[in-house]
Amino acid sequence: MEADTISKNGISQKNHNKSWKILSFVVGLLLFLPIVSLFADADSLAIATRDLPDMPSSSDGLSFGRMIGETILLLFILIGPLFMIGHMIYVLWDTNRLNEPALVESFVSGREKKGMSREATSQEEDEYRQLLDEAWETYSQIETDENGQEYRAPGKMKELLNVHKIVKQVEKSMPTDEATIEKINEHKAYLYSYMQRSFFSSWKLIILGVLVAIGMSFVNGTENFWKSLFTIGAFFWVPCIVYWLSGNVTQYMIDKKAKRGGGGGWFVAALVGIGLGVLASGQTVRTRYTDGSYEDDNSSHWIALMLGAIILFIVACTIYIWSIVNYLRNYVLYV
Repeated sequence: MEADTISKNGISQKNHNKSWKILSFVVGLLLFLPIVSLFADADSLAIATRDLPDMPSSSDGLSFGRMIGETILLLFILIGPLFMIGHMIYVLWDTNRLNEPALVESFVSGREKKGMSREATSQEEDEYRQLLDEAWETYSQIETDENGQEYRAPGKMKELLNVHKIVKQVEKSMPTDEATIEKINEHKAYLYSYMQRSFFSSWKLIILGVLVAIGMSFVNGTENFWKSLFTIGAFFWVPCIVYWLSGNVTQYMIDKKAKRGGGGGWFVAALVGIGLGVLASGQTVRTRYTDGSYEDDNSSHWIALMLGAIILFIVACTIYIWSIVNYLRNYVLYV
């Protein structure tokens, strides 16, 4: 029976979803490897030890093992961000599809293209509707509206994800009865109200990253600014794009954080604020002499400018880290 197939698929999808989360979590952690590698850079190590006496080399096997390790590290550096970006784009696209209502005409056309009967049988439609009705029971939280009527609401993000899978499975079966289509659209509208995403992180960090990218490109590209912008500048503006993607949070999570009193990217915004505060903390010291003349000392302005610039540069370098944290929180763990 079609409903049995859907139910079985639902169970296998649970296991698949668990494996997908584990894989995403592992890849997210491995994305920290480039940061760790900065502290063990081979070239820096060679420079630091160039004056030391030559030591007997280890076996060829050790050199080969090191080459394999560096190759794996490089692959994760290249593949990790691409995996993360691809997953986030897919989730955003899959969520936006909830805002597209199901249509009888589309399902009829789809069934004809696949060589299926033009309309689903009444028994199949009954099974689809029963499955959709049972999906409402997935929501564990009972709430009461102003009229005293009780209704179900999601208690965890996992419940929304499970219902979303059921709705997609029913859609793939392409029902054609108006009553079934109506139930599908009710589910999709309800899911979209909770799962639609909007940016809920720090715009200040993105602006800082772009400004640092432009500044670094000016400093390093006096002859060719655009070339530097797409080379050294890319180390800052590309993570800004990833940070924006990873900072898109479901409405359910935004509401949950609002109830806890949390904001979007408040800690990062605070770091940027500290840098800006130091940047503007310089003071002019005026010394007056007995003859009425005076002398101004502006050295603290330059010191504050340098310290603030260093702090802001360091904060801008952490965009990559915050992107990974946001990705794990908003697309894998939902915490």
